[in-house]
Amino acid sequence: MATGEPYHACARPFAYTGHPERGVSYWDWSMEPVKDGEGRVKMVVLSLHDVTAQVRARMEVYASEERYRSLFNSMTEGFALHEIVTDESGKPVDYRFLDVNPAFEKLTGLQREEVVGKTMYEVLPGNDPSWVDIYSTVALTGERIQFEKYSEALDRYLEISAYCPEPNRFASIFIDITKRRKVEKELLRHRKQLEELVMARTAELEERNKKLRAEILERRKAEDEKKKIEAQLLQAQKMEALGRFAGGIAHDLNNVLYPVIINTEMLLEDTEPDTSHHELLRQTLFAAHRQRDLIQKILSFSRLSGENFSPIRVSPLFEETIGFLRS
Repeated sequence: MATGEPYHACARPFAYTGHPERGVSYWDWSMEPVKDGEGRVKMVVLSLHDVTAQVRARMEVYASEERYRSLFNSMTEGFALHEIVTDESGKPVDYRFLDVNPAFEKLTGLQREEVVGKTMYEVLPGNDPSWVDIYSTVALTGERIQFEKYSEALDRYLEISAYCPEPNRFASIFIDITKRRKVEKELLRHRKQLEELVMARTAELEERNKKLRAEILERRKAEDEKKKIEAQLLQAQKMEALGRFAGGIAHDLNNVLYPVIINTEMLLEDTEPDTSHHELLRQTLFAAHRQRDLIQKILSFSRLSGENFSPIRVSPLFEETIGFLRS
C-alpha cells in the first residue's frame, strides 16, 4: 500500500499455525491497489490461488528426475537413449544418440560429447546395418528384446536389452561379455580337443581290443589243437601199448603153432589120403595155416610206428585167436 504498486507472489508456502497435521500449502498471491481520483490507495484487492497440488507434483517430478539421474549415473550397465532416423519414404536407415551414461563411456570407449546428437553411422562409420534393423523393430513395434551380438566397430561382444520408452525411440542397456565369450570359446576349443583325444583313444582301444580278441581266438585255436594232438598222442600210446601186447601174444601163439604145423604136415605124409585121419589132419593143417596168417597180421600190427597208427577193428583177430586156442 505504501508504494501503490501491485504485488504478485507464486507458490508461496503457508503453514497453518496450531495445525501442523495440515502440512505446508502453496499459494499464488496477487494484490491489486484501488486508487481514488488523486491517486491515493483507497483499498487493496487480494486474490489467492491454491497451487499446492501443482507444486507437490513438480517436486515429485524433480525428485524422480534426481533419482533417475542418480541411477543413470551410478549404474554399472551401459545405457543409451536413441531415436530412429528414417529416409523420405519412412524407412529406418540410422539412429541418433540422445543420451548416454558414464558406464556407456567406460564400456565402449566413446565419450558422451562425441556421440550425443550424432547418428550411429557418424559415430561408427561402416557399422553393421543389422543394428538398425534390430533397433528399428523395437522402436516401431514396442517389442522388448534381449540378445547377444558382436560389434565389429567396438571389437566387443555385448549382451543387450532394448525397449521402447516412447514412439520412435528406444533405450538400450548392455554389458560387455567379451571375456566370457573368450572363456567360452577357449572351453569349446579344449572340449573339441578332448573329444578328439577321446575319439583317438577310443579308436586305439578298439584296435587293441580287436587284436586282443584275435589273440584270444588264436590261443583258443592253439589250445584246441593242443588238446587234439594230446588226444591223438594218447590214442597213439594206447595203440602202441596194444600193439606190444598183441605182438607178445602173437609170438607166444607162433611158438605154439609152428610145432603143430610141422607135426601135422609130417603126419599127413604118413597117412593114406583116403582115410578119415588124413581128412582130419588136412583140416587141422588148414586151420593152422589160417591161424598163422592171423598171427602174421597181429605181428604186422605190432610193428606199426606211432606215426602210421590208424583205428582198426582188432576184435575179429582176437576172436579167431581165441577160437584157435579152444580148438
